[in-house]
Amino acid sequence: MAQNVIDVFAQEVEAVAQNSPNYCNVAIDGFHDGMTVWWHGTPSPTVLGVLARARQAGITPVVLDIGILMATPQSEAAVRAVAGNGVPLHFTQTEAPSPA
Repeated sequence: MAQNVIDVFAQEVEAVAQNSPNYCNVAIDGFHDGMTVWWHGTPSPTVLGVLARARQAGITPVVLDIGILMATPQSEAAVRAVAGNGVPLHFTQTEAPSPA
């Protein structure tokens, strides 16, 4: 049953993020009742809302892995302010995307 709930939230993340150039992927971890969302830059408030609802539904941990170009305490704090305290965040410094 938990796997079905996780699938629904994962599909919702994909649906609301599909038009964002910053969205990378979502992976389901049914063994731990969780999912991981990979993102470059600041996630949209809509995506963060889906993740907050997932946590309220008992999906843990919902970890957002955010790649930012300039990993500074200020840039991380700005993202945390948008995400709120309900979503654990993990930051990695990334390179600028290559031009297509």
